[in-house]
Amino acid sequence: MSKRTISRIDRMISLDFESLFNNDELLNEINYAIDEINKIYKKEEIREEISKKEFYLLIKKNKALNQKIEIGLKKSKPSCPKTIQKQLELQEEIKTIGEYLNQIITNKETLYSYIQILELKKESLTKENKNELLLKV
Repeated sequence: MSKRTISRIDRMISLDFESLFNNDELLNEINYAIDEINKIYKKEEIREEISKKEFYLLIKKNKALNQKIEIGLKKSKPSCPKTIQKQLELQEEIKTIGEYLNQIITNKETLYSYIQILELKKESLTKENKNELLLKV
């Protein structure tokens, strides 16, 4: 998520942003922000799904290489060092994708938190609008 988007959401949550808009405008801004965050969240879910598939595929390859290495060591095959090198490279790739997945999960948690906060803010403003209408009657 961009720093600009985060900054905008932070301002929206704070009182500074409220002073710039009336409640209806602020509700529209909050709804827009929630929609934008949901779009980003869905993109993160897609990235997570693709990365998980790749992660599990690499783990399968790693297991296959492990078996190949075991057989190669038992039979003293000359290709064994190359296979070990492939496995080391693969394990590094697995580590990188694991870190990437952790970052995606962190991003999703942050986005979810923003959505929850904005939903609460929206609920609060809706109640304020209802109370203002009741006072006018």
